[in-house]
Amino acid sequence: MDARVDDRLGGVPTPGRMEELLQELMRGVNAMFLQSMGNVVRHGPFKDMIIPTPDEESWADGNFSCKILGAYEFELHDAIAHAVSRNPKTVINVGCADGYYAIGLARLLPWLEVYANDTNSTAVDVVRKYAKLNGVDERVEMCCSRLKRSGEGDLPLLHIVDIEGDELEFVDLEKNPRLAFSDIIVECHDFVDKNISLTLANRLAKTHAVEIIRARLPLYSRYEFLSQSPGVMQVLALTEKRPMPTLWLACWANERG
Repeated sequence: MDARVDDRLGGVPTPGRMEELLQELMRGVNAMFLQSMGNVVRHGPFKDMIIPTPDEESWADGNFSCKILGAYEFELHDAIAHAVSRNPKTVINVGCADGYYAIGLARLLPWLEVYANDTNSTAVDVVRKYAKLNGVDERVEMCCSRLKRSGEGDLPLLHIVDIEGDELEFVDLEKNPRLAFSDIIVECHDFVDKNISLTLANRLAKTHAVEIIRARLPLYSRYEFLSQSPGVMQVLALTEKRPMPTLWLACWANERG
């Protein structure tokens, strides 16, 4: 008997096996998108950015198709536009993964300096490679230390934070006082600690205007490439693979230094 199948479920694959099957299916979907569309973003704020191919990604999250279509975290598009309109001089991208935001923002704002970090050394190498391919390597500086660069750069600052449940440790005005003068877009991993988003919103309420952004499904009709695709392909291509719905906080500093 396959050890990954639980007899108590009548031969139904276990959750771990279901995750494996989904990843296997997404490898096929992403291979199709790479063959059909290459690895240049087609829509959204980072249109025309070159991104890592599926076999280069440091995070095997299955979201290459979302990124190439420009639908990845589309809920943040308005927040990104607003952040850009506030003309930050420095971006601190904490937990940058493969550089989607670090490189994307460096392309959007040619005067911008980006300090990006990730504890995954493979991600650091990928970002360096793709910063160069996108022509922004002289303005994107990488390191593996999460906190080292949080105090660097000219004001006004923009922090992009995605650190898999450690948000409460990092977004702390006593430990990182410059955050009080920084716009902050933070992904809240409430499935790690259900109090993260509420705690951060209350913590930043005195120094920032806090906007709660909830996950929602994208409009498939926006993406011409999917118009002739079966419904299941549309869902797989545009739906991010998350264990539960995500909240983000977009926090706009009242004073920016």
